[in-house]
Amino acid sequence: MKELTLEKLVSKRLHGGKRLYKVLNQIYRDVASGKIKLVDPSPPSHFLEYIKRLDYSLWFWTTFSLVILTLISITLSNIIPYMMPLRYILG
Repeated sequence: MKELTLEKLVSKRLHGGKRLYKVLNQIYRDVASGKIKLVDPSPPSHFLEYIKRLDYSLWFWTTFSLVILTLISITLSNIIPYMMPLRYILG
């Protein structure tokens, strides 16, 4: 089976006057049913590359940011009392 990029597959199926939504919906159904397998052509090969690519590591950076904000709010709530609600929210 010939491998195509997702962009090429969409443009190939758009010929014939079909609407973009219908083509994308059909591709989604094909992926969900297992007719098409989507594979990343260049996945990260090491940790630093993984961290740099947000499409892979956005969950990591979100969690990291929330932990740092929580630690800052804990420290500041002891010094500045009106930071206490932020501490409760982040905790």
